[in-house]
Amino acid sequence: MHKRTSFPCLWQSQSESDCAFECECEKDGNPDFLRREVYNAKRDIKTAKLGGRTPIVALLDNLQEEGLPFRHRVDDENHVTGLIFTHPRSVSFTKRFRTVLVMDCTYKTNKFQMPLLHIVGMTWCNTPFTSALCLFSTETREDYLWALRMYSDLMGGFSPHVIVTDRELALMNANDEVFPNAAKLLCRWHIEKNVLTNRKGVFPTNEDWVDFLKTVQRLMNSSTEALFEQNLETWVDAVTHLGSSVTSRAEGAHKCLKGHIQVSTGNLLTVVNRSRSSMEEQYQEILGQVAKEKTSAATSLTAPFFADVKFKVSALALSMIEQQYILARRELATEFRLPTCRGYMKRVFGLPCAHASIEALEGDRVLSINDVHKQWHFVLDGNYIGGPATAEANQQIRDPQVFNARGRPRGSQNCQPAIPQSSTQ
Repeated sequence: MHKRTSFPCLWQSQSESDCAFECECEKDGNPDFLRREVYNAKRDIKTAKLGGRTPIVALLDNLQEEGLPFRHRVDDENHVTGLIFTHPRSVSFTKRFRTVLVMDCTYKTNKFQMPLLHIVGMTWCNTPFTSALCLFSTETREDYLWALRMYSDLMGGFSPHVIVTDRELALMNANDEVFPNAAKLLCRWHIEKNVLTNRKGVFPTNEDWVDFLKTVQRLMNSSTEALFEQNLETWVDAVTHLGSSVTSRAEGAHKCLKGHIQVSTGNLLTVVNRSRSSMEEQYQEILGQVAKEKTSAATSLTAPFFADVKFKVSALALSMIEQQYILARRELATEFRLPTCRGYMKRVFGLPCAHASIEALEGDRVLSINDVHKQWHFVLDGNYIGGPATAEANQQIRDPQVFNARGRPRGSQNCQPAIPQSSTQ
């Protein structure tokens, strides 16, 4: 008979999902550390941490005690129907990088089958980060309105410049009401996918189909509302979206987040704790990337033209600027001529184009940090925000009711919206 070994202290500093120690013990063949012993020890630690509370009460207590940004709501029976939360570092990132937000729901993250709205921002390196996460019971316009209003409140009432979504009408209309001044973009990938799925069979020949696809691409790449009126073109590239015009960035962030959550049967305490771990890891990775770029990037840019910016903006921005600089030098040195400037680089990416580089070179002027959109600057503000203080009310809060649905929940409003459709529809 194996003796029962008590080792809670060995697990105090590890996450609940970390089984490396368990696997190492089994590999060494130590009979005192059987899988069942490890399981029992982890269960005992979870129970001790709850201190007689339910997981949802423990979650709300922990969030308030640690001063983390969150909001929640309950129904008439005190079941949680909505919970939005973030991390102080995510708040700081969001306030710094407010140009573009991508919003998309993901599923199968918790045992209550609550959809998870994932709000994703982009850093100076065009790296996605989790701005906030919101769980709610259904995907109605009212749910999205509550989520976005609470999100704006957590972020200090700010408004993004551009919001990218798929064609979820409830979310789109809520964005129109909460962020009326933000430009709204539909995901280009989803548009192209819908065209491929629903229209290919209409054309009798492949040549007709290819011509149609070219027309769609031309329409999607329109740059002004005048062309929109003339050719039914969209205005995707009329706003500074910094290259983020698809929701695939959010879907990539979904994969990373689910890699931390690991299971689809956990309670909200598990989901929030593991999501926070993901946000903290994300923060460190991004700062590490910046540190690497500051020390090793841009060493090839020896021209005095880049002296004021090469260690102050991201490598991605420098790469795009350098391409335009090469074109400018080519026109000045050869018979090569650039096409007429449409202002695309400045309008979409906030970066100087080849024509602007020519003007600077002819005027014996170097590139200034002010010529580069602040999204690309290596500057980070430290503005944090706290959560509400209502701890005594938590004891009455109950877990959400299980929402029985598969895939996109039935409450999702992919139907006629309750308010006028946005201009992107």
